Amino acid sequence: MKKNKIIIWTIMILSIIIFLFILFKYNCLFKFIFGVSCPMCGMTRAIISALTFDFKSAFYFHAFWPFIIIFVIIFALLKFKVLRINKEYIFMTLMVFSILNLTYYFYRLSIGSSIVNYNFNQSLLHKIYFIIAKLFWYVN
Repeated sequence: MKKNKIIIWTIMILSIIIFLFILFKYNCLFKFIFGVSCPMCGMTRAIISALTFDFKSAFYFHAFWPFIIIFVIIFALLKFKVLRINKEYIFMTLMVFSILNLTYYFYRLSIGSSIVNYNFNQSLLHKIYFIIAKLFWYVN
């Protein structure tokens, strides 16, 4: 049993190290794997800009940053039982936010935003596909 725990801990630590390497080398794990920016792309930069009172930049990076700050405050109040909200209402609010965020994401992709972009040729999936394709078929 002790040997299994050591193996599990070793795998977990190695996974975290690999994840951090990929994250710091490529900045975005989602973009590294899929070749396209994630739907929340720019959110961290937006919140950092907002915290430094650069609201113009905050809205440039992601228009929904105020919602994230409001959600964090509401969930903190829920956690400390200062506020009570029905779970179904929370679920519906998160669903509406998700739909709005995905709509905004596809809009930014369609207009060629400098924040949200794609390059499938540089993605991990594209590279894996061509490695497999070269093994089974001739691909230039």
